[in-house]
Amino acid sequence: MKRNFSFLLTIFIALAAFVSVSLAEHFSQNNRSLSLRELLTNANTYHGQVVTLQGELIGDLIRAPEGFWVNLLEGPNCLGLWFPREMMPRIGQLGRYQVRGDIVEVQGTFFQHCPLHGTGPDLHVISMKVVLPGYEEKEYFFREELIAIVLFGTIGLCSVLLMRMLKKKRQGSTRRQNSFPGGDSA
Repeated sequence: MKRNFSFLLTIFIALAAFVSVSLAEHFSQNNRSLSLRELLTNANTYHGQVVTLQGELIGDLIRAPEGFWVNLLEGPNCLGLWFPREMMPRIGQLGRYQVRGDIVEVQGTFFQHCPLHGTGPDLHVISMKVVLPGYEEKEYFFREELIAIVLFGTIGLCSVLLMRMLKKKRQGSTRRQNSFPGGDSA
């Protein structure tokens, strides 16, 4: 009897584990963030579908009466995002030189050729979540670097001056060796 119970319990646990793994895979595939490279490479497949992307908001915000454009950067790939006007206050920083833009997760409808705007690929954003707020990147100039620059510059300058002095000294000594008193040279 105990044997049957442990066998049934083992089967029940294995079945529960299988179901939970299958459900986890299903939900993670449906809610996973698509890579921008994959989206642009397979644009025909995703045209007109709702997709989720993650990346950095960069560039300038381009306003229109009913919304605005912002670019999403992921690695070397970039895509124009069309936002409804009411989402504008949710954007903190746009990336540019010395500024890291907001890292966002956006969900929207992807168009290979946008019928509304007549543009190339774009994403009409339905929802946006800021994953990491943007910030300014300061360019630091370390004291050690300044000391190294001054030190190597001084060594270089001293080397050049020393080489010139040695060259002049050699030229002066060879002139004296080649000249004999009285003008006779042999």
